[in-house]
Amino acid sequence: MRPSILLLTLLVPGVSAMAEEIPAASLEPIKTWIAQQALAHTLSADFVQTRRLRMLRDPVSRPGRFWFRAPGSFRWELGVPPETIALRGKDALFLLTTKTKKFTRQEISARAARGGFRDLPGMEFPMARDYPDFARRFEVRHVKVDGNLCTANILPLDQQARKYLEKIEIVFDTATGILSAFEIAFRDGSALRNEFSNVRVNREIDPATFDPDLTGYTEIRGKD
Repeated sequence: MRPSILLLTLLVPGVSAMAEEIPAASLEPIKTWIAQQALAHTLSADFVQTRRLRMLRDPVSRPGRFWFRAPGSFRWELGVPPETIALRGKDALFLLTTKTKKFTRQEISARAARGGFRDLPGMEFPMARDYPDFARRFEVRHVKVDGNLCTANILPLDQQARKYLEKIEIVFDTATGILSAFEIAFRDGSALRNEFSNVRVNREIDPATFDPDLTGYTEIRGKD
């Protein structure tokens, strides 16, 4: 999804404090979870997205749906019926706004030249190719296991991203690897949380899901 949906635009300076070193044994659930993600060739789920903003007294929640097909195709729909659709197919990322019938297109090669979408945690699935890849990009700050649920707080190692982020929280089932919640909390007190349900792994998905239907839409052109 676009940064305004998955990553709010903030201009708050600051650097997160260093976390205490996590014991190696506590990292095992995360290592297992990442390995389980690699086994998912397709994935679909419903979700409820909740946004907390300082200027709003109450959080705002909206339902949505998500699809993924390896190696990198995805589709996010926010709202029922969809208000915003973000999808990536073979060669481009599309963002459609259904109310205004406008869309933007960004070539995958343009993103790849700047490191792809890996600077937007939660936009990509899987989060990492393997645990060494994960460890190169994220710091694990806290891990808690309660029954079959593991809650892990992480932060990107990228210092620019850490200026804006307070934490990233992932909640997953240690037995199945299914992600049940993903939250990004920002240093200004705002937060964005997706809670997933009806998760379906390795079910057939119509390839057309990842092809945008641009009938009646007008393209908004901007800088890559």
